[in-house]
Amino acid sequence: MKRKFTDPILSSNILFLVNALLYAHKNYMMCFFSMFLAFLTSWGYHYHAEEDEFWKSLDIVAATNALLITLFYAKPFFTEESIVISVFLLLIAFLTKQLALDGNYKWHILVFIGQCYLWWILE
Repeated sequence: MKRKFTDPILSSNILFLVNALLYAHKNYMMCFFSMFLAFLTSWGYHYHAEEDEFWKSLDIVAATNALLITLFYAKPFFTEESIVISVFLLLIAFLTKQLALDGNYKWHILVFIGQCYLWWILE
């Protein structure tokens, strides 16, 4: 089964592309590439309705990679306050993903918010 673009779990992947473009705007190209890869792999995984193990593996690797790379670049700009906010956003996102009964689109929205926050603290 393939999903239609209007399915929220598929269309919400556009948010990762927005994150990628925001990083490119600040010239953080490694963050751009990692978020763009996360966009592509998440799109592939959800387009195939979470049935394809290949796309699932790619999605997990790309999402983890994007998180680690963006945190690495944000680390020099962290303050105590921004660390608390980042951890809070991450916990809320993970809890939402674990409790999601209607798909991962809310997870996508929270990842977008968290990535926007990391982008915002970059100078």
